[in-house]
Amino acid sequence: MSVHPLKSQADAHFNQYLISAPHALGQLQRRAQVSPLQPALWQQRRGQWQVWRWIDVLRDVERLADGLRQQGFSQASRLAVSGTRAPDQVLLALAALRNGGQVLSMPDAGRAESLQRALLRSRASHAFLPGATHRRQFGLALLDFDELLGPSESAHHFLRWGQYPQIRCEEADGLGELLEQWLHGGHVLAFTQSPDGARGD
Repeated sequence: MSVHPLKSQADAHFNQYLISAPHALGQLQRRAQVSPLQPALWQQRRGQWQVWRWIDVLRDVERLADGLRQQGFSQASRLAVSGTRAPDQVLLALAALRNGGQVLSMPDAGRAESLQRALLRSRASHAFLPGATHRRQFGLALLDFDELLGPSESAHHFLRWGQYPQIRCEEADGLGELLEQWLHGGHVLAFTQSPDGARGD
């Protein structure tokens, strides 16, 4: 006879949103070591393409991980992220994984009711919701990307668009899949729109 532990309803809701990207950090470190100056992330802002090289991505992830630690984020923490896919979301998810915590990809922040229910079920300790209108929405203290990162000059404008293999952010179904495809393939991850709440130029 086999005995299997029963999963609670809360566990089922949690697993629904959990990002699984077990090799992401190792792959990022390898990319930054082997091809540090090659473009990794693009974002179109006001007609110009902003680029992060692989070394820039690694540096920003380390800075964000330090900022998260100062906000009490540890191995026991859960970060909920929602909203339009953007470099901020990708970098912050990697930083949370860097600290040993868990990352949950939640429903669209524009659907307040469904997002609130999902956040309650997930028992997230921290949240990054760029579309939120104030810092204590949904009963959580929301994270501010610029505060966590601090002063940074790692992103530069780069005009030779189309020179590298690309993966558009909408080609992947979820954030975990997006991270795995991008880091495994070493392609440029392209974001063609600035989400609400994105940093200015």
